[in-house]
Amino acid sequence: MTIRDKVADWISGGRISLARQALCDAAELFHIATQSVNISAAILDEACVMGRALQNIAAMETPSANATVRRMAKEARKALK
Repeated sequence: MTIRDKVADWISGGRISLARQALCDAAELFHIATQSVNISAAILDEACVMGRALQNIAAMETPSANATVRRMAKEARKALK
């Protein structure tokens, strides 16, 4: 902060310092929110991949499928609910 800034802050009764701090706080909150959105998007992408895999497993059941395949398909359908 320059002397000019300090004088201006003094004249304003410290409002300039408060405004700068508020701006820094807002920037930090924006950064945190952006990180949260990125993490949420990654989790959602992973959930979509897992959902597709479960759908594929459930689709493997055929009328002539053995008991193991039927159990796997049943568990996959339960997980998709």
